[in-house]
Amino acid sequence: MFDFSSIKSIDASGPRGAFEELMCQLAQLEQFTGFNEFRRVEGAGGDGGLEAYWLLETGEKIGYQAKYFLKSGGIDWSQINGSVEEAFNNHSKLTKYVIAVACDLTDVTGKRGKTGWEHWKNWSKQWSDKYKKPSGESVEFEIWTASELSSRLMQPEYAGLVKYFFGKTSLTPEWFRTKLDESLATLDERYTPEHHVNVEVEMVFHALSRSEDIFNQVYAFKEKIYNWEFLTQVLYKVNNFTFDEQLITKIYQHKSDFLKIFDEINVSEYNHWDINKWSDLTSNFLNIVVQLENIFGYNHKHENYYSLRQIYQNLSYLEGILNDFKSLINNKYFKCINSNVALIHGSAGTGKSHLLAKGTLSALKENHPAILMLGQNFNDEAFGIQISKILELPDFTLDDFLSAMDVAGKVNRRKSLITIDAINEGIGCRFWSNNLSIFLSKLKKYKNLCCIVSCRKEYFHLAVSESLRKCHPTFEIKGFSTYEEQVNAAKVYLDKFNIARPSTPWLAPEFVNPLFLRSLCNSLKQNNQTEIPTGLQGSTKLLRYYMESISKYIENKESITSSLWQLFGRTLKSLAGQMFLMRRDYLSIDECHGLVNQTFHQVILRTESSWLDVFLNNGLLRNDPNPNKLDEFDSDHVIRFTFQRFQDHFMAEKFIECQTNIHKMFEFSDNQFLFENGVINWNWRGLFSALAFILPEKHQLELVDVLPSTVNSNWWDEWDIQESFVDSIQWRSRDAFFDRSRELLNKLTYQDPLDVLIKISTADHPWNAEFLNSKLLPLSMPVRDSFWTVWVNQQSSESDSTVGILLDWCLKGQQRGIKTYNQYLASLAICWIFSSSNRSIRDNATKSLTQLFCINPDLFPQLLDNFIKVDDLYILERLLAAAYGACCINSDTCVINRYSRKIFDLIFFNNTPPYGTLLRDYALGVIELGDYLGCLDSDINLNIAKPPYNSPKPKFNITKNKIERLAKYSGCEAIFWSAAQNMGDFSNYEIWPRVREFIKVPLTKKVSLTKRQRISNFSNVIQGLGGKISKEFEELQRVLNPYQYGISSIEDIFKESPAVPQEKLIQWEIDKKIQKDKFLKLLNDRLKAEAFEIIPLLFSNDRDPLDERGFDKNLVCNWVAYRAYRYGWTAKLFPRDRSMGDSSRQRALTERVGKKYQWLALEELLSRLADNFWISEDYSESVPRVYVNPLSLGFQRDIDPTILFDLQQLSSNKVKDMQEFEPFITLENTDEKDLLEFPFNKDLTLNINKLPFRQCKNGEKWLVLYEHQSVKEKYPEGVGMHGLRREEFRFLVTVLANKSQASSIANFILDKGLRGIDTYIPDITDQAYFLENPWRNTWDQNKFETSSWNVPENASYARCLNNFIWESHLDASISDGVNLNLPTPWVCHELNLNFNKDSLTWDDHEGNVVIRNISFEANTCTLLNYKAAEKFFNEDKTFISIYLSERGAWLKGSNGNVSWVRVEGVCWKNGTRVFEKTKIKETRKNTE
Repeated sequence: MFDFSSIKSIDASGPRGAFEELMCQLAQLEQFTGFNEFRRVEGAGGDGGLEAYWLLETGEKIGYQAKYFLKSGGIDWSQINGSVEEAFNNHSKLTKYVIAVACDLTDVTGKRGKTGWEHWKNWSKQWSDKYKKPSGESVEFEIWTASELSSRLMQPEYAGLVKYFFGKTSLTPEWFRTKLDESLATLDERYTPEHHVNVEVEMVFHALSRSEDIFNQVYAFKEKIYNWEFLTQVLYKVNNFTFDEQLITKIYQHKSDFLKIFDEINVSEYNHWDINKWSDLTSNFLNIVVQLENIFGYNHKHENYYSLRQIYQNLSYLEGILNDFKSLINNKYFKCINSNVALIHGSAGTGKSHLLAKGTLSALKENHPAILMLGQNFNDEAFGIQISKILELPDFTLDDFLSAMDVAGKVNRRKSLITIDAINEGIGCRFWSNNLSIFLSKLKKYKNLCCIVSCRKEYFHLAVSESLRKCHPTFEIKGFSTYEEQVNAAKVYLDKFNIARPSTPWLAPEFVNPLFLRSLCNSLKQNNQTEIPTGLQGSTKLLRYYMESISKYIENKESITSSLWQLFGRTLKSLAGQMFLMRRDYLSIDECHGLVNQTFHQVILRTESSWLDVFLNNGLLRNDPNPNKLDEFDSDHVIRFTFQRFQDHFMAEKFIECQTNIHKMFEFSDNQFLFENGVINWNWRGLFSALAFILPEKHQLELVDVLPSTVNSNWWDEWDIQESFVDSIQWRSRDAFFDRSRELLNKLTYQDPLDVLIKISTADHPWNAEFLNSKLLPLSMPVRDSFWTVWVNQQSSESDSTVGILLDWCLKGQQRGIKTYNQYLASLAICWIFSSSNRSIRDNATKSLTQLFCINPDLFPQLLDNFIKVDDLYILERLLAAAYGACCINSDTCVINRYSRKIFDLIFFNNTPPYGTLLRDYALGVIELGDYLGCLDSDINLNIAKPPYNSPKPKFNITKNKIERLAKYSGCEAIFWSAAQNMGDFSNYEIWPRVREFIKVPLTKKVSLTKRQRISNFSNVIQGLGGKISKEFEELQRVLNPYQYGISSIEDIFKESPAVPQEKLIQWEIDKKIQKDKFLKLLNDRLKAEAFEIIPLLFSNDRDPLDERGFDKNLVCNWVAYRAYRYGWTAKLFPRDRSMGDSSRQRALTERVGKKYQWLALEELLSRLADNFWISEDYSESVPRVYVNPLSLGFQRDIDPTILFDLQQLSSNKVKDMQEFEPFITLENTDEKDLLEFPFNKDLTLNINKLPFRQCKNGEKWLVLYEHQSVKEKYPEGVGMHGLRREEFRFLVTVLANKSQASSIANFILDKGLRGIDTYIPDITDQAYFLENPWRNTWDQNKFETSSWNVPENASYARCLNNFIWESHLDASISDGVNLNLPTPWVCHELNLNFNKDSLTWDDHEGNVVIRNISFEANTCTLLNYKAAEKFFNEDKTFISIYLSERGAWLKGSNGNVSWVRVEGVCWKNGTRVFEKTKIKETRKNTE
C-alpha cells in the first residue's frame, strides 16, 4: 500500500500536481483495442473537468479525473460533481468516467453518517441516470482508490512510476544537472564550451528528442503557408492577359493538402512522421508554383508588367518557403525524427565527446530529462548494476531506470535523452557488443525515451553489431566538415587565442580536426605567437611545427633544458619505419615502448609515467583496437598515429631512406606487397599519397614516374594516382614544382586542372593566380572563353564549392592578419571569374571584390593596370563596378582621389573610353563622387569624363544574307536567330527596347521637335508665366477640344451619333476665334509668333512621320548579330554552348557564351549611338536629349555594387512588442451573425492627428514618415473563395510643406482623393543605386513637387522618402532583393545624414540615429527623430501627414457577402496645434 501523502512534488503545485500527473500516466498505460489516441488536457487543476482522456477509434471518449483527497471523510463530493458536470458539458461523447482519489473509501462502521462507499454509490447512480451514451446506455463511472492505485503500481510494468514518484532519489532537473556536471568534469578538455562551433550534426539531438526547436522549425512553415494567398485582387487589375485559371484552383488544393501535414504532428504523442509523403506533397505543390511562375514571370513588356511582377514575386516567395521546407525534411539528420536511437562514430579528435556533452546540456536546458554517461566508467559488471552505481541509484534495476526516465519525460512533456559517450573506452568493445543490443531493445518500448551512443570509428564495427548498425540511424562526425563550419572554427579557435586567421581560404586537412586545431592554438599561445607562421601550408612544414610546439611544451612541463623536437621526429620516424617493415599500420604497445625508450632512455620524466604516455597524452599517438586479437591473452589495444597523414608521411620518409635506387624501388620483390591486381593495395594508399609530395620535394621526381610498368603499363589512368598528385600540389613544398609537374597537371582527367588552380590561386605557390593570369591574359577572348569561361560557367557560387569558397573567403574571411599579397592573388583570380556569363557567380564575385577593395584599397590600381587592355570587357566592367561600389561604401577621400586619378588616366584618356554603358558609368561614378566630395586632382576635367565620348558612328549596312553566311561559317545559327530575326528573344526584348529611342539625327546637328514636343515646350513656357496668361491658355485648350467643348462625345467612338447641328458648329468656330484673340493679346511678339504656329497643332489629327526619325530595327539587329559573330564565336570552339538555369525571368541564370557576345555587341552599339545621336521619345512630350547615363536607356543596370550589407536584417520583433507601432491595430471579437457590421463598429476618423507622433521605450520621440500596419483574420483552411474574414489596415505618409499652404494642400488632397500612397513615396525600382543617394543625379535632386495633379496652383510640398527597390534578378548576390524606404536627397543634405551600414540607419555627423526603418512581415514604419524634425519646422515650414485606412469583412471568406469602409485624411501642424481633416471615402455593404 502506497502512502500518497508522501508522493514527490514535481512542480509548484506540490503533491496535488504530482498525484494528477501520476493519474495521467496510469491512464495512459491502459490498453484498448484498435487505433486510439491519448490526450492530456492542460491547465491548472485540469481543464473542462478532465485531466486526460482516451479518444477511441469509434469516436467515444474515456475520461480521467484526479482528486487529491487523503481521507475519505474529507472528500468534497460536490466538487467532484462539478468536475463531472463540466466534463460532460465539454465532452459529450464520454462513455466512461474514471475518478482517482488518494485515499480508500470507508465502509460500514458504527459511526454516524454515510460511508465513503455509500457516497460513491449515490453519486455514481445520479450520474449514470443523468448521462447516457449515444446508444442510450448509461455512462460507466469508476473510482480508483488508494488500494486500486497501489495494486496497479505494484505491477512490474509500473516500476518506473514507483521509482519516480516514491523512490528515495528524486529525478529532478537539479539531479540531472548534478549528474551532467560530474560527467563534464570527467571529460575535462574534451568538452570546451568556450570553443564550441555549431555543426550540422547537432540536428540529430533535436530530431531524435523531438525538441521544441524542431517543432518550431516545422510549425513555422505552417504559419507561412497558411498566411500565403494568391494575389487575386491584383490579377483582377490586369488587362489582356490569359492563362489557365484552373491553376489557381489547383494551387489552393495543393495548399490545403500541404497544410494537412501538420494535422499529423502531435507535440506530446511521438507518432510517426511520414517524411516521404510530406516530400511528395511538397514536390507536387512546387510543380504548380513553378508553372505559375513561368506564366507570370516573363512579361516585362506587358502593359500591366508591375502587377504581373507583383504576382510573380509572391509566387517566388512561396517557392522559397516550400524549397526550405523540403530541404529541412530531407536533411539526413532530420530523418532520424522517427527513431529513438542514433549511433555516432568518428576518428580521434573529431569532437564526439564535445558533441555529446553539448547536446546533452542543450537538451537539459530545454527541459528534457537528460543524462550523459561515459564509456570509460564502465567495467565488466552487469550493465544494469553499473548504471545504478554510476548514477548512484542503488535500488534501481535497468528496467527501473529506463521506466523512470520515460516517466520523467512524460512529466516534463519532453522526450528523455540518454547519451553514452566513447563506448570504445573503459571495459572495451566486447562488453558493448554483448550488452548494447540488450540495452537498446529494452529502451525501444519507451516512446518518451531516446538514446545517442558514440564510438571511435576504428572500434565501431567491434562494439556495435552489424544488425544494430543497419536498424538505427548512423552518422559519422568528421570534425568541421563543411567550409562554413571550418570558417566558424577558425573564428572561434584562432580568435579566442588571439591568433590571426590564415591568409588563404584553403587550410591543411588537419584543420578540420578540433583536437589538432586546439593543440595548434595552444602551441602558438605557449610560444607567444599571434599568427600561424608563413609557409605553414606544406604538410612537411606543418608537421615539423606541430612537433616543435609539442616538444617545447614538454620541455617546459618536465623542466628539460635540451631541445626535444629532433628526438620526437626520430622516434616517430622509427615507429613508422617499424610499421612498414611489419607491413601494417600499427604497433603493439610493447613494441612502441621499446622504440620510444631507445630514443628517450636518457631523458628523465618528472610528471608522466612513461614517454609513450607523453606521445599518447599530447595527441601524437593514439590507442586503437587490436585488429588481430585472437583470445583473452592478446592485448586489446595497438598504437597508431593520431593523424593518419602524419603516419603516412613518416612511413614514406622511412621507406625512401631504406631504398638504394629511388627510380627502381618498386621493382624489388620486397615491395610488391604494396600492389594488388595491377593497382595500389588499398591498405597502402596513404603511403603513396605521402610519397606523391615527398618524392618531388626530396628527389625532384613525380610518383607516377617511378611506379613499376610491370605492374601497370598506364598508371596515370588510375584515379588514386591522380588524386595523390592533386593532393600533393596543395601541400608539397613550393620549390618542388617543375615542367613535368605542369605536364601532369594538364593531363588530369579525373579532376579539372582549373579547379586545382583555383584552390591554390591565393597561396604563395608557383601556380597561383599570377601563374593563371600569365596564361590567360595573352589569349584572345574566344580562345580563353572556350575553356576558362565554359568551366567557370559550370561552377557554383555556393559556399561549399571551389569557386564559392574563394568568393566566401573574400567576402567574409577578411580579418586581422590576412596578408596583402594573398588578397591581391584572390582579387586577380576573381577578375578572371568576371568573364563568366553565369550571373550568380559573376554577381557574387563582384561583391567579393568590392569587399576586398574596402579592406585593401591598394588592390584596385594594380588590377586596373593589369586588365586595362584585356579584350573581354565583361572583366573590365565588373572590375570598375567593384571599385565604384567600394568608393560609395567607404567614401574615403584619399582612396577616391587615387581611384579617380587612375581611372581618368587609363579609362578616359583622349576621351575614348572602352565600349560599355555600364563600364563607362562605373568609371564616371568614381570621378563624380570625387567631385562631390571635393577630392579630385585639379587637372581632372570632369567634362572629359562625361558623355558623349569620341567613338565612330555605327554603319547599318549589314544584310541578312551576310549574317547567314557568317553564321554558316561559324557552324551555328543561334546568334542569328536570337539577335537578327524578328521573333528573336534578344532582338525583341533586349536590342530594340534600348535602341528605339535613338533617332538618326547626329549630335552635331540641331534636332527638330515633333508636334507633340513643340506643344509641350510652348505649354511649359506659358504655364511658367502663370496668372491670366496661363488661365486663358487653359481655356483655349478647352475650347479647341471638341470633347470638352461638347461637340463630340466618347460614346461617338463606339456608336453612330446624330450629326452636330450646323448652328452649334458655327458657334464653336466663333468661340474658338474669340478665345484665341483673347489669348494672343496677352503675348509679346516673340510668343505671339510661336503661338500662331502652335495653336493649329492643338488637337490636330496630323501625326509626325515617326518611323523616318528612328533607326531601322532590322538593320540595327543585323549589326548586333554580325558584331557578335565577329567577336570570334564558332561552333568548333563552343560545341555545347547553351543557356542553363532559371529563364522565367528576363535572363537565364547562366547564359551561353554566344549570348555573352551578343551583350558585348549590344553594349558597343549603345555606346556608339550614345556618343553620336540624339535620344527622342517621339510619343512623349519630353524634348530630345543627349545620353547621360544608363538610366537614359531604361532598365539597363544589372547589379547594384553599392549593396554589400544585409538590408533584410531589420528588427524581427512582433508588432505588439514595438512601441513605435502604437496605436496597434486590433480586431475586436465579432460574432458571425454580426460580421458584416464589423467595419462600422470603429470610427477610423478619430484621433488621426496623434498618429504621426511616436515614442520608443527609452522615451525618445519620433515623427512617422511612413507607416503601413495591417491585421488580418482568416477562416479555417478551405472556407470560402479566399478565406479572409476580417481585415484592417492603415497607411501614413508624411511630406513637408509651407505653413501658409498646408491647409490648401490638405483640402486639395481630400477633394481630389488619394490616387495612391506611392504619389507621396514613389518607388525607385532597378534604377539608381542605393548608395548613390543622395549625391548623384541618378536620384531626383528636386525638393518640391509642383505638379497640378498633386498640389493646388502656386503650392508645393516636399517628399521625405523614396521606396528603394532592387530586384534579385538584377543582382543574383541578393537572393530576396531589396525593398527599403530611403530619405530623399534633400533630406540627407539638409540634415547632413550618412547611411550606417551596421545599424541600417541614417545618422548625423555625431553618430545620432536620425532616420530608421522597423518592420515585421508586412508591417513597416519609417521614423524621423523628432529633434531633427524640428529643424524643418521653422517659422514657415510644417509637415503634412496623409492617412488612409480601411476595415473590411467577408462573410464565409467570399466576395459575395462583403462590407467595408475606407477613410482618407490629412493632418498638419501649425504652431502647437495639429489640425486634422478626414473624409469617409467609400462604404459598401453587399449581400447575396
